[in-house]
Amino acid sequence: HKIMTMVTIKTQVAIVMHKTTSIVTQVASREKGDEAHEKDVEEPKTETVPPSVDGNRDPIINQGADTDGEYSSRPQRSEQAKTRNEYIPSFEGKTYARQFFMGTEERDCRLNKDDVLKDMANFMFTQMSAKKGLEMFEERAWAALIKEYTQLRDMEVIGRLDPKALTKQQKRDALRVVNLIKEKRCGKIKGRTCADGRPQRKYVPREESSSPTVSNEALMGVLSVFAKENRAVGVFDVPGAYLHADMPDDEFVVLRFEGIFVDILCEVMPWLLVDVVYENGKKVLYVRALKAIYGCIKSALLWYDLYESTLAKDGFEINPYDKCVANKMVNGKQCTIAWYVDDNIAGHADKKSA
Repeated sequence: HKIMTMVTIKTQVAIVMHKTTSIVTQVASREKGDEAHEKDVEEPKTETVPPSVDGNRDPIINQGADTDGEYSSRPQRSEQAKTRNEYIPSFEGKTYARQFFMGTEERDCRLNKDDVLKDMANFMFTQMSAKKGLEMFEERAWAALIKEYTQLRDMEVIGRLDPKALTKQQKRDALRVVNLIKEKRCGKIKGRTCADGRPQRKYVPREESSSPTVSNEALMGVLSVFAKENRAVGVFDVPGAYLHADMPDDEFVVLRFEGIFVDILCEVMPWLLVDVVYENGKKVLYVRALKAIYGCIKSALLWYDLYESTLAKDGFEINPYDKCVANKMVNGKQCTIAWYVDDNIAGHADKKSA
């Protein structure tokens, strides 16, 4: 059996070697044929245009001889096609407004697809981690985070927690706080703080976390009505929208700040210093979320419920066909509002009423 196996292996190796030799021979013959073809091709001859009567050459290019052998001043079309130069994209001599470009090396976009995708992402997405933002923008990024944490303090988003009173499971289930830095088109640096709510997907059903948003059909219908009735239109957003919604009392959401962000938070809220602990040599601060902070699974739905109930108290009636469109009669005429999360558009016939 072993002898038969060895014979089979040797036979297969011989077949592979034979095929490889055939391929190499074919490639070599093709290369020889190409070289012979290049030698046989003659270089195009250049005709010399005879001087005109006054001794100067005619300035017209591509002159040729007519049927009588005399040269004509009429331009002739060249029979040989001109060789086109390969197009190489260049940004030289032009001005392009860039928001922010994280790459420092100029790369050839024709060679590496991955580099092209990275460059495109750097052009389109100007948001980065706060750690990267602090390295690049330093004091400006620090000031942006201070402003963001000040909003958390003023809106009473977080509350104190005694780390000794937390169980190991509660610490493991704590949501890590994510801090981001964004450079706007105007050059302003903005800080963003949210929670990494992915662990909540394990125990929060989808029907308890999904929030309605205005549909494309409803939005197009609203815009059509505004245009048809020539309404006065206003567009606005709600600053810190989610943070206006309270976290339910039965929701015990623990947030976890780490590293340098503990120092920034304690600079804004010095009373939290007593709750700072060290875990594996790293500063850690556990706090409780009192508001629907961005990133939590239920935050969007909590904000919608608050906004919808606020409009209802103000006399608006929710559209039965779209839960993000509401109407109210103001001074005998209809006022319509549609919203997508915290972005709103409203229209009314009277500019003062709108």
